Amino acid sequence: MSDPVLRYPLVAGYVHNWLVLGPFDGPADSPLSELAPLPEDANIVARELDRVDWQGRGVFWITAGCEDDHQLDWSGYLPVDGVRRVWAFAQIEASTVQIVTLHAAVLGSLHLWCNGERVLADGVGQASCTVTLRPGINSILARLEQRGVGHVALAMGLRVAADEATDLDIVLPTVQHDIELRQRLEKTFAQTRLERAVYTQEQPINLVLDAESDTPSTVNVRFQRPTGAIFSETAGKLTRQTPVTGARAIQLPTGELRAVVTPPLGEFYEQRLRARHMHPFWVVRGAEKKHADPGERLADAVQEAARCAASTPILHGLHWGNGNRCACLLSTRRRSVCSVFTPIACPTPWGWPV
Repeated sequence: MSDPVLRYPLVAGYVHNWLVLGPFDGPADSPLSELAPLPEDANIVARELDRVDWQGRGVFWITAGCEDDHQLDWSGYLPVDGVRRVWAFAQIEASTVQIVTLHAAVLGSLHLWCNGERVLADGVGQASCTVTLRPGINSILARLEQRGVGHVALAMGLRVAADEATDLDIVLPTVQHDIELRQRLEKTFAQTRLERAVYTQEQPINLVLDAESDTPSTVNVRFQRPTGAIFSETAGKLTRQTPVTGARAIQLPTGELRAVVTPPLGEFYEQRLRARHMHPFWVVRGAEKKHADPGERLADAVQEAARCAASTPILHGLHWGNGNRCACLLSTRRRSVCSVFTPIACPTPWGWPV
């Protein structure tokens, strides 16, 4: 009996759904073997929650999805000159033999394998390669790495371009057998949103469902830093008429945070029902000026968030240091993941518990 698989379409030609291993950080002079738990020939088939032994502990393949910019982002902070490395895996299912071009947009250096054969080495910026897809399953493995100190940008997007219109699906092997429920929940969670992107401390943080769903939507919402530190969580029944009310912003620290939506924790961990969705948001101090107009009040809150970003040394998906380009914070919709299997907290940068 073959393993169950999660099935996704390409989005505007891009691979939006991956299995991810990492990121792994180390000194700049670390040998490849210390930051690459997979063999160099990399002819593997990954599966969600498969364990890989690395430096005396287990790391796990977990699912990750792109945002609207079609990118997976593992940008973060390295306190000394070092290297960050991450692996991503997906399978492309084709109905016939097809010649396609893989176009990669890369921040960092990308190595790419197709069906165990290296097709791209040290790709940077805009890189592409032509591969032949055989009928059935074709494995794509990417290794992305970046060297730097301070804020290190590491991101990748992959577009599949065929000469003629064709049906290609992305399939990800998983241990979850109730595939229909898992993917219904993923679609439901993708239709949730927070009421705003920037909260002042007196405001409640509500999770809203934009469309009706025939799936019972009892959800858990965890409020945490991009680093994985958890400050609050709540659970409730989510419908279009009834949002789930979580923490008030005053209960959370100021700065960048995440609202992570999952099924109830018993189902998430014990039944391995790993549907999840992440909403970035910011908490700022109360606006210094009093505004009768909500638009002016929001503008003041955004300026406060930008001021906080400019003075914060560790930022996720933003500029590091005291630069003046932090106005991009509201357009930055990055999702990062970590492979450490712990239900409490994640010790690696820019991750959250699996």
